Amino acid sequence: MYSNPNYTDYETGKAKLDSEQQRINEGQQEIEGLKAHLAVLQEHQGSRKQAAQPESAPPPTPASPQP
Repeated sequence: MYSNPNYTDYETGKAKLDSEQQRINEGQQEIEGLKAHLAVLQEHQGSRKQAAQPESAPPPTPASPQP
């Protein structure tokens, strides 16, 4: 360890890498949280669309062209 004259450079570089890895991990956790929030919003939006459509009404049919 101390026989290497660049020991301090390696320690500084390792500290930088550790710091960057921590930042990446935090960013990935934030992304996962945002994905979960988006899924909840999409589910909520889908349930609102279903509630807005009456279930007993038949689906709309396209008008046939008159000759």
